[in-house]
Amino acid sequence: MPQFGGPEKKIRHLTRQKVADCHRDGFAYPVQVLTSQQAAHYRQCLEDYEKQARTPLRGNMRHKTHLLFKWADPRMYDPAILAAIGAVIGRDILSWSINFFIKASCDQLGS
Repeated sequence: MPQFGGPEKKIRHLTRQKVADCHRDGFAYPVQVLTSQQAAHYRQCLEDYEKQARTPLRGNMRHKTHLLFKWADPRMYDPAILAAIGAVIGRDILSWSINFFIKASCDQLGS
């Protein structure tokens, strides 16, 4: 697991307004929980797997990915992610799963 650092490593927590918006609307976005360096790393991990498997990640392989890939598991316990969720629902959190919702840029709607 690479060590991430540098000037972009600090991720801000949700503002009170963002929390209020989430309670009102049922969602909040954008919520940055990864640095661009981290996001690029995890994307590369996924792309490396897909290249090795010679197929995109599909079906049940997109669910509970923290059990399938060692590189995904630390996201289950990521302080930035838990802080963002905790700001909305409280600190008593049980992480159940990481799911990938992937839409490739060449995908057609409805196909």
